[in-house]
Amino acid sequence: MKLGNITDYSAKLLKGSRMNTMLIVLAVLFAELFFRVAESALYSLMLYFGTIKPAELFTDKTLLQYLISAVFTTLRYITAAPLIFTAACRFTGICTGNAKLKRTPLSSILLSRRLYLRSLASLLCSKLAGVIFMLPSAFFGCTAFSLIADAASDNSPTSLFMALHASVMTLLSVGLWIWAKLSLMTVPFLMVYFPEKKVFTLAMRSIGFMKGRRTVMIKLFAYYGIRMLPVVTIPAVLPELFSAVSLCIDIFIKEDEYREGNSAGGRHRQTSHSSKLSAWAKRCFKTPSDKAQTAGYGNNL
Repeated sequence: MKLGNITDYSAKLLKGSRMNTMLIVLAVLFAELFFRVAESALYSLMLYFGTIKPAELFTDKTLLQYLISAVFTTLRYITAAPLIFTAACRFTGICTGNAKLKRTPLSSILLSRRLYLRSLASLLCSKLAGVIFMLPSAFFGCTAFSLIADAASDNSPTSLFMALHASVMTLLSVGLWIWAKLSLMTVPFLMVYFPEKKVFTLAMRSIGFMKGRRTVMIKLFAYYGIRMLPVVTIPAVLPELFSAVSLCIDIFIKEDEYREGNSAGGRHRQTSHSSKLSAWAKRCFKTPSDKAQTAGYGNNL
């Protein structure tokens, strides 16, 4: 898949629904920013009334600070989780042409207890994996900073050698953390395609699902990240990013279906899905007969 084809076609898919999708994406963004700003405002009030000292914000935290951080983190998670899943549902409906997903009221998704618990579980899986894989990078980063300071003071070749290795380990640990985050970013979208499967099962499947495909996602984030640098372009670019990610995931799923059907049917046998999936292997996307499958791609990709 070429990056230009993906970005161009994902932008075309948003025609007629750009404003609605923008509001959905901004709801996810504002849910995160609201509680971040509220936490900062609370600390500002505490500083103003002398409850804490400015130095305490950057040194060892008190029990009160840990409690405040835990409360606002919990509020962010329980608010953002259903919004992320709702965005995944709506953009999947747009990219696959699924009329049911496109027309389902957002309130029915947000107010569903089952969907809420599943979306919260998927977010917690991603956050937990992020924390686990972030610990080595934090350890090696602090160690590298200390060793670099020691090497600068005593000019010892041994200290410089250890500092260099600690820095390399820090970069490797950060790369491992990025690998984990990219591996689990597809879980909300896979929940839409496989609503009967458990969240933990989908999280494990997502790791293998993204094998060899993380580079595509990195390119997408880099491309749209550059476009969002002016900040004012964020509301317009974010829907295109969600649409491009949804489109890529749909293509990845069709590729896996084709490979599984091809391997199950043998070299000279066609499966019952071969007529629908063969077009994906040839990169000639015709509208399939099954309405639940992706529709209307044409030859743009």
